[in-house]
Amino acid sequence: MDGSQDACSEGGGSEVQVEHRNPPRGQSGTHKNRNDGTQAGRGQRAYYGEKGGVRMTSPKNVLECALLMSETPLTKEDLEMLVPVSVNVGDIIRDLRADYEGRGITLIETAEGWAVRTRPEYSDMCRRMVGIPRRVSRAAMETLAVVALFQPVTRPEIERVRGVSLARGTLDLLIMLGWVRPGPRRSSQGNPMTFLTTNDFLTNFGMKSLHEFPGIADMRESGLLNAEVEDPTKVLEQEN
Repeated sequence: MDGSQDACSEGGGSEVQVEHRNPPRGQSGTHKNRNDGTQAGRGQRAYYGEKGGVRMTSPKNVLECALLMSETPLTKEDLEMLVPVSVNVGDIIRDLRADYEGRGITLIETAEGWAVRTRPEYSDMCRRMVGIPRRVSRAAMETLAVVALFQPVTRPEIERVRGVSLARGTLDLLIMLGWVRPGPRRSSQGNPMTFLTTNDFLTNFGMKSLHEFPGIADMRESGLLNAEVEDPTKVLEQEN
């Protein structure tokens, strides 16, 4: 969303800074407990609206701005860092979702947090207008390969097959590109969400069906599957 930073600066001037979510460690005064009511405090939480005597005029606008600017989903804890302790972030999320009803964007909860996204009915048109990003990270391509090979597959299963933790925003990016979609939830403990590839994935990679997708050996040879991890099929069998 290229214009989001300008949009943030128009409504509130320089009153609130949201460029960084985590207060610098050891910064004088940031984490000190105070009893005068001005220091936010879920534990020793500090919110940026009070930094340098800045006045917090609209927590809702601040959180909306942060959600628009962030390239990755924000957790509730991320958002709470930006507002006073008296502010109910859950209520603001509900208000924003209601505000976006009937508009081209929506506020959704992903496996990695809250994110502002294009409504599904407009996503194809938007992708045609802005184009697919030319550079997709290797981690995202490895994740896509695992989903294509072992779908339906959960996030923990993807991590076990790859042998590394999945970076925040990776699955969200693949969903935004239209290559991956959420699948049915597993009946196992916690009812984890599964992920599947889409028809757009086949089209974008020049395949008519998943039968044309390379096998495990080919994926390892190409470097898209970690050769040091044991047989991925056995890993998933152990999980199930």
